[in-house]
This record gives sequence, C-alpha cells and structure tokens, in this order.
Amino acid sequence: MMNSVSESGLFTIAQAVSWKTVLCPRLMASLLRNLSSPISHRTPIHFSFTNPSATLRRKLLLHAEQLAEILAGRVEEAFRPGAVSWEVVEFTADLAASKSYNPGDCRFALDVLLAAGLIADSQWSDRVTLDHVRMAASEWFDGISTEDLASLDTHEALVLLAAAKALDALKAPYVSIKEIHEYYVAECEDRGLKPHSCDKVREHVEKLHCMGIVNLAQKGVCVVGAPVRDLSRLLAAMRSGEQIDW
Repeated sequence: MMNSVSESGLFTIAQAVSWKTVLCPRLMASLLRNLSSPISHRTPIHFSFTNPSATLRRKLLLHAEQLAEILAGRVEEAFRPGAVSWEVVEFTADLAASKSYNPGDCRFALDVLLAAGLIADSQWSDRVTLDHVRMAASEWFDGISTEDLASLDTHEALVLLAAAKALDALKAPYVSIKEIHEYYVAECEDRGLKPHSCDKVREHVEKLHCMGIVNLAQKGVCVVGAPVRDLSRLLAAMRSGEQIDW
C-alpha cells in the first residue's frame, strides 16, 4: 500500500496581475507565508485576451485631477453657485480614483455626486457637504456595520472615534495620523486610560483600513459609508452600553 501525503493548495484567479495590490497588507503577508512551504508552487499562469470593450474602458479611466476637472464642469451646469465646494469635488474624485475595482471610473464619480446632491435636497440643505458624499458613496463602498464596530477592542474603537471627531471638528475630507492621535489621547484621558503611542495608533488605523471601516490614503485617513457625526454618536453610545438607531 502506498503512503499518501496530504497537501493543501490555494488557487487564485484574477483579471489582472495587479490583484495583489488591492489586498490588505496583513492578508498578503499571511498568503505569502502559507505559500512559502517546500511543497508549494508559486508559478503564475497568465492568459491574455483581446477585448476591445475592456480596452476602451481602460482609456476612459482617469486620474483624480482629471476627474475633479470634469466634476467641476458638471457642478457648474447642474448645481446652484456655491452649492458644491471644490473640497467636495476633489473628495468625490479621490474616492472614484482610489476604488479597488475599476478605479478612475468617471461614471461612478458623477453618480456619487448626483446622489450626494439628492441627499442634500432631502435634508433641505443649501449645499452639498462631505458627509453627503460619504453617505452617497456608501451605496458602492462597504458600509460600516454595528457588528464590525462591536468587534473592536477599546483602543481600536477610541482610535476610530478620534478619527471621526477629528474629521467632524476640522470639516476636512482627510486627517493625519498625528491629528487622530491628538484626539485619541483626549478620549483616553477622559476615560482614565493610558493612551498608546502614535506608532501604535497607526497600527490600529491600518487594521481599521483592512476591515474596510476607514480608508488610509496618501492624503491621510478618511471615512466612507457613514456621516462622521453619526459615527461619533454611535461609537460613544456603544462604549457606554446605550442603544441607538443606526
């Protein structure tokens, strides 16, 4: 009777060789560890297909700066003067350009801006805010669930709360790790907790990014999927054991 060796394998199928760039760094590191055993085979097999429509779509994908220019032109045509700030236009363009799937999609950017405008109208707001864009983008990005929030430990939740409060207070699309750390330290002091270092806060932010709760980009940290003021209220209520509608 022959001896058998039990082996496990992992096959990955992707439309582009750049698939690894959209994986969470920790997940990618874990995959590489699993693939480093002597019996593993890491030989990629590539198939090339000519697809005219796909080539055309790639030509239509734009950088954030190009998207912002297009959006600004549409804003002049469709919105009242002063209703949409350049900051809102630029933030919307950034979201479209940084999507993991089909980044730089102009149609996506236009749809988000339209949805943000409709949300502003429904709230009788005379201008489109960053929170309106965050709410509109939640239709395409993964939303922030109470289950995800409940799974955070105390310091992870306080870092997220600090990020939300910083974004709300500064009225900015992005905040830096340093700014988050400053608000986080204040939250810890209010609760009599010893705050973590700025480097540790960065690690917490990276985990939140991997979970899809925040976006860690070159410009800083942003939140997509919920208004930051509502997120702050929800987190504060959850930490105190209160019930709140979400």
